[in-house]
Amino acid sequence: MAEFRGIPYSFMHPAHVFIRSDQHPPVTEANQEMGPAANRAAWAARESDWTRGLGPALNGWRERLNLRPVAEAQDHALHSGQLLLACEQMLAGNPCFAVPGVKVTGAWYLDQGTLPPEIEGFCRMGESPLFVGFGSMRFRSADELSDLMIEAATMAEVRCVIGAGWSEMPVGLVNSN
Repeated sequence: MAEFRGIPYSFMHPAHVFIRSDQHPPVTEANQEMGPAANRAAWAARESDWTRGLGPALNGWRERLNLRPVAEAQDHALHSGQLLLACEQMLAGNPCFAVPGVKVTGAWYLDQGTLPPEIEGFCRMGESPLFVGFGSMRFRSADELSDLMIEAATMAEVRCVIGAGWSEMPVGLVNSN
């Protein structure tokens, strides 16, 4: 739609693993320890899957808008405008920073106001807690994940605040030494 309207288009990636690079395979690959040639092949296969799956619908809409068809759906959708990498360079490393058109912005923060009183109180009670967030990740067993997080924090001897996100983990305060 941006191309049709003649307005700039930007796409934000939250992590470098979503940006095509010889230095790493797509995040969906089970084997994350492949070399550059295998990484290129994995990215090409992913592009082919996108084009097979989304290409006909995408090009159908483009035809209705009198726009030229695209040969590669993923490349068009994710890389046809300004590509913003919204993560800290320290966390991403250097593989993507040589990719033309990628602008590293650093992490994006959403000011959500104040914390709930019970979290504020917990933070003031002792050492600063570690925050572990799950965002849009989902798990087979939210209860097992919750138990694992509590066990890990206990073993590491750290106080922890867990942001359950979409994980469906039980919410509440845990009293533990």
